[in-house]
Amino acid sequence: MLADINGIKMYYEEKGTGTPLVFVHGLGDSGDCWRFQREIFATGFRTITMDQRGHRRSEDGEELI
Repeated sequence: MLADINGIKMYYEEKGTGTPLVFVHGLGDSGDCWRFQREIFATGFRTITMDQRGHRRSEDGEELI
């Protein structure tokens, strides 16, 4: 799914229900790096994974000078 955050399209996925649990990836990766953990934790949490700005399916946006 895509969310518009301050004019930048950010990709994210949600799975499961309950208390939100957000997975944040490191530099050069994407939210897909959490695919195995997401499956396990989604049994008891609402898991949210996202592609950080400028990574895989999320836009870079314009830089401010």
